[in-house]
Amino acid sequence: MDIVRRSPAGLVIKIIAIEISLEIIYLLLSTALVEVRSQAGESYTLARAILSVMFLSLAITAVVTLVAQWANEGYYIKENELVVRRGIIHKTEISYPYANMQSVSVQQGFFGRLFNFGLVTIFIPTLGKDILFNEISAPKKFAQILKDHIPYAESGQFLIRK
Repeated sequence: MDIVRRSPAGLVIKIIAIEISLEIIYLLLSTALVEVRSQAGESYTLARAILSVMFLSLAITAVVTLVAQWANEGYYIKENELVVRRGIIHKTEISYPYANMQSVSVQQGFFGRLFNFGLVTIFIPTLGKDILFNEISAPKKFAQILKDHIPYAESGQFLIRK
């Protein structure tokens, strides 16, 4: 049973985006606090310390949550099905039999090509929808493995997509 995870590069990009967002919000709030410093008096130092501790806690919580989510999500390639496992506290497991899959496609943007991750889409006609797998490491390899497991991929025995 092979496991496929989301790309570590995608995780790093998310962490950087959250950290930059938190820093911008912190900068705006601390600038506003400086503007009211003359009115705040001694409570300015306390307010600044509380703001710093609050944003440090938010940053640590965000990073820990993102890493925990990344570590607890995996796509397991079994003999007859693809199993998706997710969750930290509330764990879910969804199985997609290869026999129900019709097509697999890959999309990669600039950063995806640069860091070798992308979106893999699987069309399942029995559900009438696409299943999306975001930020997959080596998406072309993952897609090829899935295509190799689809029993009737070439014969077109499924419904035509609308």
